[in-house]
Amino acid sequence: MYILITDSCLRYEKLIGHYLLSLFCGSFALCISLLATQFYYRYIAVCQPHDLGKLNGWRLCLLFIPCIFFFIAWFCLVFFGMKGTEEKAKNARKIILEVYKEDTSKIAFIALQFWDTDSDGNKTFRVSDWLSYFGCLSIITALPFFTMYSVVGCILSLPIFEIDIGLIANYPGLAVCVYPALEPLIAMYFVKNFKNALTCRRGMRMGILEK
Repeated sequence: MYILITDSCLRYEKLIGHYLLSLFCGSFALCISLLATQFYYRYIAVCQPHDLGKLNGWRLCLLFIPCIFFFIAWFCLVFFGMKGTEEKAKNARKIILEVYKEDTSKIAFIALQFWDTDSDGNKTFRVSDWLSYFGCLSIITALPFFTMYSVVGCILSLPIFEIDIGLIANYPGLAVCVYPALEPLIAMYFVKNFKNALTCRRGMRMGILEK
């Protein structure tokens, strides 16, 4: 299973914490979709400036409809499909107590648990958790996949193979901070149309300076 807990003064407020954790996960989908949106807008502004007028006024708002959709979708997937239960709290109690010194029966959390195991060792798949898992993956693959996107996908998938990565699971938070600074550089140097447009403008500026 994969578990996300709160670490603030509200960590013992289970209802509020559940909403906050769902909003936190939804904001990740909002963040990556906004990055894709600004990439598209920047592409039009730099490579096809003659089409920029088509995005004026109310049309500009249309660019944010997918962002809002992904935010609501991810929020609902987490809120309804990954809500904390007594069984999930019991299964995660040992590792959370060991790593974070918190009792899962007292704190707010969400968790993705792929199956239940009975006393005989038989496994029963949890349909709601699997649906939430595939829903989150479909949102990730609908957007640029590398860097933090693929990392989140791997972290959600590792529990299937019973692989424990401990504190490394906090990496996506760091990636969210770093990626916006790296993404424009990738576009400028590796996307052909961007590179050509910037080279052309640099040449025009040099020509003006020489004159």
